[in-house]
Amino acid sequence: MRKSALSLLVILTLNSCASILNGRQTTVKISTDRQSKIVYQKDTISINEEEIILRPNRSKKTLVITGLKDSLREDFYLKRKTSGLFWANIIHSYGVGMLVDLTNNKRFTYPHNIHFTTDSISKKIIISNEKIALLPKNTFFINTSPLQAFDFFSIPMATLGAEYFIQDNISLSAGYGIKFKNTQTGSYNISYLKDNAISYRFETKFYNIINFTKNVHLNE
Repeated sequence: MRKSALSLLVILTLNSCASILNGRQTTVKISTDRQSKIVYQKDTISINEEEIILRPNRSKKTLVITGLKDSLREDFYLKRKTSGLFWANIIHSYGVGMLVDLTNNKRFTYPHNIHFTTDSISKKIIISNEKIALLPKNTFFINTSPLQAFDFFSIPMATLGAEYFIQDNISLSAGYGIKFKNTQTGSYNISYLKDNAISYRFETKFYNIINFTKNVHLNE
């Protein structure tokens, strides 16, 4: 009986994703549209468009952050969320590891990206998900894909591409790839075809029309 109980305990411990992989703390990145301050755990911190990182302890408690801008003050109550690693137990251990994760706070996290702005109508500090990292019109890029030179699943190629933005966050992109001919010779009555391959690519790309990460500083 004891051996069975010990075996079950070992299985549960080794298959709990959040308990093993999540640290005691999580990260919350905060930025704002202009110079201001936040109050976090009685500390007043200056903040601007560049992100600062808070490291709150994982907990089922609500995370409280206060925004300060000029004469404006707003309290924000960020409810805890369940970490994705908790749900990974479904795939990794058929859900068994959840029993261990349910016994500690490592299964919790908070929103990872928060951007404060001032609403011009309500004159209140709000949390905004609107992108501020745009790719401006007339921007031009030249790029290559060095990994394609070592492609093990397709034809390894040397590539060169260009991308031009006809509007903010809208671009036309073209690319060219080539595989140089291999020098091969015939042997007796057997002849080999010279290996040759080229590829062309033309695309229209749209950036920042989605925001899966909730990070206003990241182009998607």
